Amino acid sequence: MNELITLPVCSHKEHGQMEIRPIRNQTYEQKFCGTWYDCMYPGCKCSSLFPSKELLQQIGGEQA
Repeated sequence: MNELITLPVCSHKEHGQMEIRPIRNQTYEQKFCGTWYDCMYPGCKCSSLFPSKELLQQIGGEQA
């Protein structure tokens, strides 16, 4: 079944939708964990993670 993904929004209302973190700006560990999104509002450090199937399996979560 195909499901649409809603992109994350910063917890600060006025900041808006987050953008995907470029691969070149990620450590190996961050890449393993899944897809990262960052708030682009100047000075905001909020991020969100869509976990990878490998991470979910490692921590005992759902299998993708």
